[in-house]
Amino acid sequence: MQDTHALPATKRPADGRGDRGLVLVAALMLLYSVLHVGFRLLASWSLGEDDPLENLLVQDLRWIYDPRQPPLYDWVLYAVQQITGPTIVSFLAIKYAALIATGLFLYASARRAFGAGVLALMSVESLALIYQLSWRYHEGYTHQVGTMVAVAATMWAALRIIDRQRIGDFVLFGVTAGLGLLTQPIFSVFLAALLLAIAAESDARRRFFAPLLLLSVVMIAAAASVFLWHAGAALLASIGTLSPPTTRDMLGGFVNALRAPLFYLAPLILIVPIVFPGVLRRMLRDIPDTLWPAAKGSETDVSSAAASSAPALLERIVLRTSLIGFVMSLAGATILGLRSYSSHTYMALYITAVIWLMGAVRRAHPSERALSIFGRLALAIAVFALFARLANMFVLDPVCKICRWGIPYEGLAAEIQSMAPEGALIASVDDELGGNLRALLPERRVVLVRGGSVTPATALESSRPVVFVWGGKTTDSIVAANGASLTARAIKTADARAVTIPWRHTWRPTGYRSSTWRVLIVAGEGG
Repeated sequence: MQDTHALPATKRPADGRGDRGLVLVAALMLLYSVLHVGFRLLASWSLGEDDPLENLLVQDLRWIYDPRQPPLYDWVLYAVQQITGPTIVSFLAIKYAALIATGLFLYASARRAFGAGVLALMSVESLALIYQLSWRYHEGYTHQVGTMVAVAATMWAALRIIDRQRIGDFVLFGVTAGLGLLTQPIFSVFLAALLLAIAAESDARRRFFAPLLLLSVVMIAAAASVFLWHAGAALLASIGTLSPPTTRDMLGGFVNALRAPLFYLAPLILIVPIVFPGVLRRMLRDIPDTLWPAAKGSETDVSSAAASSAPALLERIVLRTSLIGFVMSLAGATILGLRSYSSHTYMALYITAVIWLMGAVRRAHPSERALSIFGRLALAIAVFALFARLANMFVLDPVCKICRWGIPYEGLAAEIQSMAPEGALIASVDDELGGNLRALLPERRVVLVRGGSVTPATALESSRPVVFVWGGKTTDSIVAANGASLTARAIKTADARAVTIPWRHTWRPTGYRSSTWRVLIVAGEGG
């Protein structure tokens, strides 16, 4: 089905030369990131939700940190922390650099589909209308940020191959896909879905699956082998210990994967049909047209100079990738019983779907007024989300529930530093507490003792003292039971010292609230 409303080819700069949109996207996303980072650092240097555990893991540089999780994010974090130290700065630098890169790659892909115009810009702007990015992204997520970049970059590289077939494009695809396999397992689902989506289009298949693709394959295989070589034995061993998933696990995995597209794309996918009349009808029609192109006669000739064919083809590839990825994730989550697999882990699988949504908007012939409303709505939600975060960080309770930004870890770290013998190991059964102590006491080694294991694994000399720190709802019995995995010496929790630190606030009196921890020093042998 030929799309007669495509933009002329002359308005689709192949390499971005003369395209001010790329500069505009970079400038706006940089401003957005600076605002969020600046206020975050002004409010608190405490680590976010997912950061503390990573802060404990990367005290050493290792090939593999978790056999179930590729190590690219940990490697990057380790490298950044050699410059910034193990503070919140390292996590923010990676997170917002990834967000900017994702936006730029999405814009570059959308530009190939629509041309250098307002719809390519809206593809990036629409990210502000996705809850998982406009809100959850700022305090959660670690490995997911790398997967988002890899997905956006790999899609861009694949579209470049289909457009141009240059050797550099095949190299780019190999690099982005290879690095993507080192981010999260969900990337392999995206990559397989992308290859199947391209294979379904005859002309795209001929251009993409060319002899030069061997270059990409070699790079991808090299990257994958790094992970499998070092984690393969542990993975096989863990598989051998797994019991078959229960019906409850399989049903939970199915539900998780089933709701993932809506969970990730909401409320954007609901807002678009409201703002742009006729888009919902187009969206519903696109799915069968894309899944069964032969039946619908939608095959196009990408080698034609007619500019209307290429955008329709690229939009179909993007949509088909999401649809195939959805089916694959649904089957995998059900068979493996991934009931506890967080739905936000799937989000990278659908991030390029915004390009298809904007394509549906284009084919619905939007009015200038509707485009303006969409743009203003995205800006309004971005501003609202920023002010809501400011209320969480500066007002604290009752606006926030956990209020981790106000927890006075600095005071606790100062007390521990004054109490702990030189060379003492700091141990916690709470990753959030341990990760924040490592950020404040970078010269100390901090470990997590939980479930009979020590993270990161450490060689403990019998003469080395250990400082156990716990608080909140952690009981003495939990500390004693887990501490046994770290040291054979007696752990007399009754001897622990209570440390109470007052909270500080922008305008409330110091001490309006306080936190209490318990600190126990277990002397080394002969100590």
